Amino acid sequence: MQPFNISTLFTWFGDLFRPDRLSETMVLVLGIFVGLLAKNIYTVIMRSFGFVGAFLSRLAIGWWEETRRETPNVVDFAMVLITRVADRQIFLLDPLIGPHRLSDVYLNPRTAIGVRLQTFSVSETKPWVTFRLDDKPPLLTRLARLRRRLFHRANYAPMSPQDRRILKYRRTYAPIENMIGQYMTNEWAAEVALGEPCHIFRFVIALVYEKNAERHVDRHFHALVIWEELLKRRDIQEIAYFKAEHRHRWRTVARIADHYRSSPKAADEFGTIHVMVPKHLLTEDYEVVWEAGPDGTQVPISRPGRSDALPAAALDIGAALKSGVATPKPADDLSDLP
Repeated sequence: MQPFNISTLFTWFGDLFRPDRLSETMVLVLGIFVGLLAKNIYTVIMRSFGFVGAFLSRLAIGWWEETRRETPNVVDFAMVLITRVADRQIFLLDPLIGPHRLSDVYLNPRTAIGVRLQTFSVSETKPWVTFRLDDKPPLLTRLARLRRRLFHRANYAPMSPQDRRILKYRRTYAPIENMIGQYMTNEWAAEVALGEPCHIFRFVIALVYEKNAERHVDRHFHALVIWEELLKRRDIQEIAYFKAEHRHRWRTVARIADHYRSSPKAADEFGTIHVMVPKHLLTEDYEVVWEAGPDGTQVPISRPGRSDALPAAALDIGAALKSGVATPKPADDLSDLP
């Protein structure tokens, strides 16, 4: 085989433009042009099919979710407000953050899928996310054993079922706490850091999926932020609401309050954030109560000093919903308000 010579290449290109071979050159150029054009047309057609297919699939998913009135891959964030107007209790929801996809909230896809699957576990009487310690099916039991063996070989510390359950709760609520904390705990952080006297309040975060929603309300996840004192009140008065969907939302908050008071470890099943408010911004009297923290250390929590200083009604689902005293009434019924 003769070695390659650059002069041979120039000679071959020169022969292509000879008058007697001009027709062959035109056929070669036309073939190259047709090949490139066909490739581009094929690419455009395939991309168009992909775009149309993605668009139609999204329409199909949207139609299915509208038919079932469910968008289980969406979560929004709202604060529960119960205020007093002319001796009547008013139930309100203040949106903190707009709707987000679960994949945007949870960077770990496994956590997002785990939360999504909670829609099959929640019930009308227990609408909040719950991770149980029930016995696993045989296949999952074998997979769990295999996982423990692999972790043991990799020198990972073994975890008990209780610790894994707590870890699931932390993975579920930690991203939500961070997102809500951006809107609730940063406003007076600089003043508190400079030594301004402040009160520390604890808020509970409950991730709920309500299957008993009104017929005209789409079901999706809600991260409800509730002042802990609301979950510990005892007496209750009539509650008025401004929107029809707040009827079932009030019952959800009441059930959370009942569970929060009845179970000694219920606080581990919800998220918590601590909000620091400078004392000069508050008009009510609050007292500091030292409570045991997660590791047994004492942490200060501010609570109302007087029962009449509480700005909201109490929650007692056990006595309220059964007796009918807590039956919410629409705000249109408040004819006695000034």
